[in-house]
Amino acid sequence: IPMAGRESTADEGSRLNFQSAPSAGELEAFTRRVTSFRIQRPRDTIVVIDETGYGRAAATVAAFLVTSARLSLQEALDRIGAARAPGIYRPEILAALRRQYAP
Repeated sequence: IPMAGRESTADEGSRLNFQSAPSAGELEAFTRRVTSFRIQRPRDTIVVIDETGYGRAAATVAAFLVTSARLSLQEALDRIGAARAPGIYRPEILAALRRQYAP
């Protein structure tokens, strides 16, 4: 699922944007797509990659854990941090997740 991390430019084709957090719409689209995939192919593995290394992949996984696994945002962040230290640490990403999922 392409996200806002890549911008088109007239002279360079496209370039990575290291300053953008996933939008609420992108997080919701990711969650819907993963949920559908898991229903259709429950034994297959889902791999989430963020070519910027900025943390958007972890943010999308956190969104999935909150909406589908019914974890609190903090529980999702803790699980992601335990699985792949240091977890989500960029302020923009954390702020976007909190706007969407924190009470």
